[in-house]
Amino acid sequence: MLLIVVSVFAIRISRMSAQHLKAARGWQVDVETKRAASLAAGRTHSPVLGSWWYAAHIAVMALCIFFAVARWNAIPQQIAVHIGPDGFPDHYIYKSVGTVFMMNSVQALMIPLFAGYNLMISRARTSLDPQDREGSLRKQLKLKKIHSITAWGISLLGIANLGLLQAVILYGWNLNLLIRCNISFMAVFFLTLIGVLLYLRLRGLDQQRDIPSQEERHWKWLGSIYANPEDPALFVLDRYGFFWTINMANPLGKYIAAATIAVPVIAILVAIFNFR
Repeated sequence: MLLIVVSVFAIRISRMSAQHLKAARGWQVDVETKRAASLAAGRTHSPVLGSWWYAAHIAVMALCIFFAVARWNAIPQQIAVHIGPDGFPDHYIYKSVGTVFMMNSVQALMIPLFAGYNLMISRARTSLDPQDREGSLRKQLKLKKIHSITAWGISLLGIANLGLLQAVILYGWNLNLLIRCNISFMAVFFLTLIGVLLYLRLRGLDQQRDIPSQEERHWKWLGSIYANPEDPALFVLDRYGFFWTINMANPLGKYIAAATIAVPVIAILVAIFNFR
């Protein structure tokens, strides 16, 4: 939480400094009036992984459920969920359907969220450079593919990590195994993220911009939320050319954003309710 607060202040200070520098030097974004579009891109190219790739996530969840059902009698009536400073359990929950399959409930909530992000990448507007339509189209499609593969791999590791947490809680596996796996997961996550950023930089793919959404006045809340009622696009590339964001001025965009926020909140509430 402290890191989040510090990050918000750092972003605000950096943004204010950038705005002062922009005003002092008179920098302006050139308004592009000419547009280029490829109507066949969605039919002839596959910019992201297909939804069936997320069957791997469902398979991991199903395997976790199978083992929980098969070993139901071996699961103790009181399940240790916290280890005290002395190395012994100091907090227990009673065995029930809710507590045994709690992690599976969280998995079931997270999988549609990951699959939805993949779908958002595929449906995001592909903004082409009028001076290099074919080249910019190839770069945009490649950028989407890289993000789709990265998001799929990281999300699969996250679902598997929840399964490991379930096994540690239910079957008495060594807690050190979970700690090592969590450290490994975070290391893989950050190394993958850094690797993708470096690859995009070396290939020049990090310079892609969604030209129609570049005006400063359409970016709210420290420039992180896009809201343009004149833009029909629901998903656009963010200002920095790395992630995709939702057009919050679109009525459907508000529902999607609310659902996206609701999923992790519900997952946290499920965990809190079962760990009481």
